[in-house]
Amino acid sequence: MNYKHETEGAGVIFPFFRWQTYRGGYLWERNSPDTYLGEFNLGLEWQFSPQMELTAEYDWVNRTNTSSIQARIVNGEYAQFQGDLLRFQFQINY
Repeated sequence: MNYKHETEGAGVIFPFFRWQTYRGGYLWERNSPDTYLGEFNLGLEWQFSPQMELTAEYDWVNRTNTSSIQARIVNGEYAQFQGDLLRFQFQINY
C-alpha cells in the first residue's frame, strides 16, 4: 500500500507499507524444508527533485533460518530468525 503526495516546493513524498507472508517448502534448498516467512515494511520515499530521491525503510522480519552454517535444528525443524532492519537509500536518476 502506498500513497503519493505532491507538495509545493518540497517535491513528491511516497509513504508506503508492505506485508508479505509465505508458509511452505523452500524449493531451492536441499530436501525442500518447510519454512515460514513474515515481513512488515514501513517506509518513506522523498523525491526532492526529478533526478534525486531518498528512501528510509524499517523492516520487521520473522523467517526460517535454513542456512547450513547458522541454522539450528530443534525437534527436527529449523529455528526461526527474528530481526529488525533500518535501511536508507539515496538514488540519482539519469
